[in-house]
Amino acid sequence: MTVALNESVSFSAPLSAGNKWRVKVIESGWGSSGYYGSPMLETFGPKVFKAGTKVFMNHPSRSESSDRPERDVHQLAGKLVSDAFFMENALYADVEFYSHYAPIIREMANDVGLSISALGNTRMGEAEGREGHIVESLVEDPLTSVDVVTVAGAGGKFISLYESYVGKGFVTD
Repeated sequence: MTVALNESVSFSAPLSAGNKWRVKVIESGWGSSGYYGSPMLETFGPKVFKAGTKVFMNHPSRSESSDRPERDVHQLAGKLVSDAFFMENALYADVEFYSHYAPIIREMANDVGLSISALGNTRMGEAEGREGHIVESLVEDPLTSVDVVTVAGAGGKFISLYESYVGKGFVTD
């Protein structure tokens, strides 16, 4: 069964200039929509969360999803500038925020998180002693996004400004 997935993670970020951030998109384990296993994230995450994936402020409401599924251009905050990559049981990517949102993100960094908005195929099952939806795959869709939200879950968070990772063993473009 293909279902809509929304998972959030918190983040903390240094106060500094710059628009690019290394982020944890999602980590393996239980989220609010189901269980995300490491092998599934490693296999499907880089195919779905590609460079160019949009980053919005907030998830759309149900009525907004129906009325304007392509989302509101005024809420478009940035985009992934790298394909997601799997490391340490999580998906990571680099995000560049548009210049008018970068100061807002820096100011709110300790009070907000990141959340995926994606499609996935699930089945009912058990993982880590819990029963529920097991996400078997993520589905490529042009409306997939990574959103800045007020309540975080599923491990997604801001890690650091992009410039902080140069020379620390991370692959950067």
